[in-house]
Amino acid sequence: MTKQELRQYRAIQREMRQITESLTQLRDQMENPAVPVLSHTPKAKGRYAGMANLVAEALTLEQMYYQRLWAGNLLLRRIEQAIDSLDDTGRTLMRARYILGYTWPRIASDLGYDIRHVHRLHGKILRDLKTCH
Repeated sequence: MTKQELRQYRAIQREMRQITESLTQLRDQMENPAVPVLSHTPKAKGRYAGMANLVAEALTLEQMYYQRLWAGNLLLRRIEQAIDSLDDTGRTLMRARYILGYTWPRIASDLGYDIRHVHRLHGKILRDLKTCH
């Protein structure tokens, strides 16, 4: 586990919330019978041809969203497993920094350590995580 991967945690969570919102909006649009037909969809005969094309496009988009959610969950799980493998102090430090986004002074205060000691601990944990995961 690298520092770069740890830093992705909050961004992935944010992206997953956005995707979930997009999925909700997409489903709402599909349930609304007054959904306009997109101009770039192929023309077909029949009353519901435009709607069928729209539904097909929406299902493709929905599948893409679910694939991204799955990939995001895999990385979040790897990060959580790496953090869970640490001792109490290490878990607290890494969760505070990478999951909660706390500043170094706040982490030092919460742990009751000098900020320099927290930085040393952080460096050691990163080295350990790099060799273990």
